Amino acid sequence: MGRKWTDEERRERSIRFATSPLCPRCGETEPTAFYVHKKNGRRSNAFCAKCHKDNCRERYSSKTMLEKRAAKATNYGITPQQYMELHEKQQGKCAICNKPPVTQRGLHIDHCHETNIVRGLLCHGCNVGIGNFLHDVGLMKNAIKYLGG
Repeated sequence: MGRKWTDEERRERSIRFATSPLCPRCGETEPTAFYVHKKNGRRSNAFCAKCHKDNCRERYSSKTMLEKRAAKATNYGITPQQYMELHEKQQGKCAICNKPPVTQRGLHIDHCHETNIVRGLLCHGCNVGIGNFLHDVGLMKNAIKYLGG
């Protein structure tokens, strides 16, 4: 069993945790309620909200568009490295129209909504086209017939 705290130690501890923390970046003191806390009561972030937002913005703006898109790949069950490999394999072009993306959105990760298996990277137009056909191969074949193919 551990030793008991003295009244002086308790008082010192309560004063230390009752004072507002200092932001290591700007030195501002903010109320402790201003910081995000974990379930165990500890702060999850050392910076004040403004500095935290600035840090996030700096990190985000320092990445290339390809790195930003790769970071979102984990939402589809692949690693950023696998996204980069897929992008390299497709030479930065859409898997359907074989053209580089013309919008700032870059290439979208196309996946099967039933199995969640990633099929490839598509430009915005092709991705929306498949979505509008509800990923139904029969509808797409009908559209090909309609267009005279």
